[in-house]
Parts: sequence; C-alpha cells; structure tokens
Amino acid sequence: MPHVTADHTDVPFLGALLKRLELDAATLRNLCIGGAAGLVTWEVFARLLTPQIIGGPLQPASLIISLFENLIGLNPGRPAAEALHYVTGVALYPLAY
Repeated sequence: MPHVTADHTDVPFLGALLKRLELDAATLRNLCIGGAAGLVTWEVFARLLTPQIIGGPLQPASLIISLFENLIGLNPGRPAAEALHYVTGVALYPLAY
C-alpha cells in the first residue's frame, strides 16, 4: 500500500501550491465540499427552476464556448466546457474566494 502524505509533499507542484496558499488537506477538502454544494444548488436553480421562470435553462457550457470563441477564436467543445464549468465550481472558485 503506497504511503500518501497529508500535505502532498510527494507531489511537488501540489505541495508547493498548498504551502504557498497556506492550505492543508482538510481545508482543501472542505473548500471542495463547499464548492460542490454550491454547484449542486446552482445546477438545480439553472436547470430546474429557471426554465419554469424564463422558459429555458441557463447553460454555463454554452457561455464558456461563446467566451472561448470570441476571446481566443477556439471552440473547446461541449464536454470540455462542461468539465471546465464543474472544475471551476467545485475547486477554482472556492480557492479564489
């Protein structure tokens, strides 16, 4: 069974990033749990409640595709845009906050 350290010093980039941000594994886990809870709340609002109010769902992946096309001239495709939406909601937004 491989040994995994709580501070991720065995992964140089991740360990350095967490140390620089002064995040331990428990804080990082809690941020991601909070991000996931926020994202689930958003998805319920965007895909279930909003269509009843405005007649159609909010589509973050379409927004990401539009931004990529207009800003850098590339279309990342729907799967990549959905993945970016979920990674941003679960990890990047909570870390930036």
